[in-house]
Amino acid sequence: AATATARPKFMPSPQAVAELTESATKDMLDRVEAMPLDLPSYGIVEASFVRTGVAPSEGTPPVVLLHGFDSSCLEFRRTLPKLEALGVEAYALDLLGWGFGDTGGGDVSVEAKRAALLEFRRQVLGDRQMTLLGVSLGAAVVID
Repeated sequence: AATATARPKFMPSPQAVAELTESATKDMLDRVEAMPLDLPSYGIVEASFVRTGVAPSEGTPPVVLLHGFDSSCLEFRRTLPKLEALGVEAYALDLLGWGFGDTGGGDVSVEAKRAALLEFRRQVLGDRQMTLLGVSLGAAVVID
């Protein structure tokens, strides 16, 4: 599996973060990672996500959480720590075109979202099977 880069390009400014009052949101923002994904037919995009600190376990697929419409991986700011406490390897992934990732102004179609999810699986999860959990738009991506 590939290693994520530093912070995504589209993060709130330190001044905006300082105005937040919910500690779960601040904690999650501190953990957002970014990784370039090379999508055939779409070009390079930046995926943004947060992961638990749980190491992969042979035979146990990681859980990938996909947020709803007009949202981000922060939607799972309370869920991800609970999964981590249970020892679950999990990732809250920003859907292509939403959240903190950078599309470079490119395609954010259903097909492009699918390609980004599959490339995330290849690069970050080492092409392992994954358990998908989505809400709203995220559920539509899972069904697709």
